[in-house]
Amino acid sequence: MATKRRGTPAAPTPPIQLRGTPRRLDATVTVQNTTDQAVTVRSATVRGADVPTTAATLGARLPAGATGTVPVSLSLPATTAPGTYPVQLEVAGVAREAVLHVEPEPDLQISPHRLLAERGTGPLTLRITNQGNVSVHVASVLKARVWTNGVVGDLDVTLTLDAAVTVEPGVALDATGRVAVPDDLDPTRRHQARIPLGTATLVVLVLPCDDKPTTARKNR
Repeated sequence: MATKRRGTPAAPTPPIQLRGTPRRLDATVTVQNTTDQAVTVRSATVRGADVPTTAATLGARLPAGATGTVPVSLSLPATTAPGTYPVQLEVAGVAREAVLHVEPEPDLQISPHRLLAERGTGPLTLRITNQGNVSVHVASVLKARVWTNGVVGDLDVTLTLDAAVTVEPGVALDATGRVAVPDDLDPTRRHQARIPLGTATLVVLVLPCDDKPTTARKNR
């Protein structure tokens, strides 16, 4: 008596993998048109417990009964923490398991980002905004070489904050301090220094100026 052999169950479809920073995660998906008419698919929807429901974008026009591979991309809130998020990706009414792989994106912005300074030391207030998804530390003392006519010199412009700061994602804060510009820069030339603050850069410009005349006491 022959025994019936059971069929091998079909292997489960692996989840779609979307990778990137919160501003853009990308993947490629296979779309099948099971209707008897051509179908245009322009959007998809991502749903998950740890991310907001989000519309994804794609562009595909499939003839009747055709199957095609198309790119899909989506954006999450900029402060979405790095990590792995299981979700469902619904395309043309069909939901599939997917995984979002969110990568770190440090992104500090400062205001002002350009400063006119004079030789000597002057006060400074900066608004520092973290538009990324990881915390960024800014040291209290920062230096940059002076450039003059496109040539780097051996002098530094120094930015000294009153305290080091760590800026969390989505947070904006004010930092105070002072900028010190070397006194012996050539007053007839324009000078520039690019001071790094985390991922941001403060451009310090020193414009040509007239030296103040010195007044000597006359001997009587």
